[in-house]
Amino acid sequence: MSKLFRSRFTIIPLLTCILVLTGMTNVSAAGSSPKGISSELWEAYKEMGTLDLEGGRRNFRWTTSPGYFAKGNPSTADIETLNRILYNVASNCSNITPGKASVEPREGVVLNFLKPSEFSTAIPSIPKDITTSYIYWTYYKNRGITKSEAVISTEETDLKYRNFLIRLRALQALGFYTLTEKTQYNLFSRTYNWENSGQLTSADKALLSFYCSNLVRAWDTEDQTLAYINQQYDTNHNTMPNFNHSVNVFANDGEQRMAIDLDGGQIILNGVRTITYRVLGKSNQIVDSGEIDVSADAFTQREIPILNLQSNQSYVLEIYNKNSFGFGYGQKVSFRTDAIKQSSTTSATPAQDAAAEVTDAYGVVKDSYDSYKSIVEDCLSHISDSSASTLFKKTKLNGICISKDKDAQAVLTKANQIIASKRTTSAETNALNGLADDMNAVLEEADSNNAEVQDGLSTLEEIMSLSESTQEFTGKLSKSINSFQSKLKKLPASTQTLIKKDTNFKTLLALVSSNKKFADSIKSILLRLPTAQNAQALEGLLEFLKSDPNSTAEFDLDSLIGEVTVLFPEYICVKSTTIQIPKDGKCSKGYTKKFFN
Repeated sequence: MSKLFRSRFTIIPLLTCILVLTGMTNVSAAGSSPKGISSELWEAYKEMGTLDLEGGRRNFRWTTSPGYFAKGNPSTADIETLNRILYNVASNCSNITPGKASVEPREGVVLNFLKPSEFSTAIPSIPKDITTSYIYWTYYKNRGITKSEAVISTEETDLKYRNFLIRLRALQALGFYTLTEKTQYNLFSRTYNWENSGQLTSADKALLSFYCSNLVRAWDTEDQTLAYINQQYDTNHNTMPNFNHSVNVFANDGEQRMAIDLDGGQIILNGVRTITYRVLGKSNQIVDSGEIDVSADAFTQREIPILNLQSNQSYVLEIYNKNSFGFGYGQKVSFRTDAIKQSSTTSATPAQDAAAEVTDAYGVVKDSYDSYKSIVEDCLSHISDSSASTLFKKTKLNGICISKDKDAQAVLTKANQIIASKRTTSAETNALNGLADDMNAVLEEADSNNAEVQDGLSTLEEIMSLSESTQEFTGKLSKSINSFQSKLKKLPASTQTLIKKDTNFKTLLALVSSNKKFADSIKSILLRLPTAQNAQALEGLLEFLKSDPNSTAEFDLDSLIGEVTVLFPEYICVKSTTIQIPKDGKCSKGYTKKFFN
């Protein structure tokens, strides 16, 4: 690995000014880990995912999902290596999931595969002695990484080392500033472990899941991250913890096991302390059950043997998250056993076995269909319970909850026809197993549609909130300006002139124009809702509003009104229709002092 030290990297953050920081260390301070996070994961994260910036050790990451673009002259093998890395990362990275870009992104990751003599065409500031690889980042205060650009030599003939460089730069571009010597890691290893196997360890998956979760916010310091996670962990929850984990049931040396890749971010944000599981056999009889304590480690994969199973039978594994409010809905995984170590107490005839196989296969189809209907009900309830349901029904997303009904019903009808035939050959079993796959595909699409609906509703609720706050702002602004204009007309011309020249009064008047423009933007967005095809389109409309320079949503109107109010006298001197301003609190002879309102 001596070649590793030929690889140099520099960070170029854009903060209040451009800084070039070279030779930076990345030594993390020891300290207690946040609640729900293992000390091993916390220390690894600090080592690889944080950096000393602007007076603190901060999270070095994106706030969006970066697109990766290969440029120059990458070989087919280079692209395959990059694709494998991105697939492995994206499979375990939510919230800032990286992906391949079809065109060079303005903000994103660019990997330039070039001859060393051409490095400076991609990165003009690159040191002249760099001949293998180099990376720099654009990083904004309070925003995180917005651009990563790297060069990788196409003249590097050591393919293992070349693949290592692609992995190193791809991970650094995402925000993992350095790799590690910790032996439990494969993808993040400083050695060639990943290049040899292409596999991720449970530690790799946990680190990715934690780094990409909403618990880690760009620019927060280590102390802020620890405090934020502890605050989320200790929050009292008043809703059910309805979210899923990645669950796989597999056979290992004749034993059936379940592997659960925990969604640690959701565990902590939903206050989950334990996960209950149960395995259902025929007639929904519970054959195995247990409870998993996740209170001290919300991210490490759990692998648990499933007991009391029969050979060649269909089962359903159900997973329930539990917090202080109660249990969430059951996440279901259907599976079928092969020959397992446990001996059977009965010896069924071949005819009985065949009939049982058909029945079990049909049960899997029916269970998947029931799960589909449950997801549809959940999807529809999200709409009916949302304050934005009226707006949602104007979008093209309306109807997406039941959009797979015909497909699901068609699969179930075919399964019913097979059962009605009362034939129990292997052909029927195979046909039903194929229908089970078809129903699971429908189920996955329904689950995706459900998530799309929730994302769309969340965005619409934010748009509604902006609209309501703008209307409230408009009402308060109009009322105040009308009052001030009315009072202004009663004052002497000289006093009017002074008030009109005041900066705060001018600002208040200027707000009328900008507020109207922003209110018109909201109206325009609401008119465009019927054309929105998906949740991403709705999010784009919301981002357009948030970036509107005329937005007055965050303006401190009360303070401004207070500043303008003090410009007007508290008392005036009145004589018939003539008004004067008191001098030293007193009125001229013949004038009456009155409260001015």
